[in-house]
Amino acid sequence: MDAFQIIYTDLYQNQLAVVVPYPPPFDDNINHGEKFQILKEAIERAKRFRNRILLLTNLFYMGHFLEKEMTGTLRSYYVQQLSIHYRTSAIRTYYIFELPGVAQITRTTQTTSTMIRQLSHEEYQKLVTESIGILTGVEIFAGDDVTNDQSRDKNSA
Repeated sequence: MDAFQIIYTDLYQNQLAVVVPYPPPFDDNINHGEKFQILKEAIERAKRFRNRILLLTNLFYMGHFLEKEMTGTLRSYYVQQLSIHYRTSAIRTYYIFELPGVAQITRTTQTTSTMIRQLSHEEYQKLVTESIGILTGVEIFAGDDVTNDQSRDKNSA
């Protein structure tokens, strides 16, 4: 199974009926610089302890910080302080799990930050769209490309 299929399957994972929530590792009342530093340290700590769920959760919070709390010059400043791997992983993790939330990250069984980073742009976009479908109860991509289905239909006519 490739990275896309693993993440796709994990988006639908519902084995844990009771999920222990992981709150952000910071207090909302601190300044942006402190938040960023705490998030970086939390990511490094989760990586050091090889805690996949905690790493994905902290990447999610970093993605939220960069995408929703920062704008313009400040966003650029913080983005440049992250490696390309963590920057891409954080933003992608945030958007893939934005609607299902951290609770769904805790249900994942195989998804890693490296898998998320290695997705093609098209696969990433499909997963973001799929996560929206999960929330609304609609399966948008069942592992097959919609445009390819339409092409096959035209060719078989």
